[in-house]
Amino acid sequence: NGTWTGPGVSGTTFDPTGQLGTNTLTFTPDGCGSAASTTVEVVSGAVPNLTTATVCSTDGDLNLNTLLDPLYPNGTWSGDYVTDTIFDPTQVMGDETVTVTFTSSDACVSPTTTTIDVTLALTPILGNATVCSSDTLLDLTTLEDPAYPGGTWSGTGVNGTEFDPSGLSGTITLDYTPNESCTNNATTDITVETTVTPTLGTTDICNAETA
Repeated sequence: NGTWTGPGVSGTTFDPTGQLGTNTLTFTPDGCGSAASTTVEVVSGAVPNLTTATVCSTDGDLNLNTLLDPLYPNGTWSGDYVTDTIFDPTQVMGDETVTVTFTSSDACVSPTTTTIDVTLALTPILGNATVCSSDTLLDLTTLEDPAYPGGTWSGTGVNGTEFDPSGLSGTITLDYTPNESCTNNATTDITVETTVTPTLGTTDICNAETA
């Protein structure tokens, strides 16, 4: 038994924090023994150089290993929305900068963080319409969200940006795919009412008859 002394020493424990370089520690035994010294060399832990990422909330899983420093390829990831080596942006409920941590399995390598910027995908708000089956072509651009113009329309009765109601009836659901990145596809309904032609009766009258 004995007593340890020196920089970073607390009881029988040495804390290397802030002790870069050569540290001389002394052990003084109990009783008549002579004190002895040893040195502990503390080197700075390496810091992996991780890359960052920018994703949309509708993007697929992000493989976090694509952000690694190739000098330190092995280790574990941790943080919000992280499972093993996968980051799932679909769990993010709004625009958010998420910090994730990589802990290398190599010796003397410091845990390192990086950030992933997640943008919440928005959905265009489309107008709807009610038309008669005998109406002329409907210009679908009049239903587009002004913030997301010029996208692609698809569905029954659609040709380009026009909707032809002829031969259709009921509720027709159309799809709209915006051109902008990080936006959701949207749908809208067009109600087509069948044009009814009245059936009129005929009669014969004499021009001498009164009404």
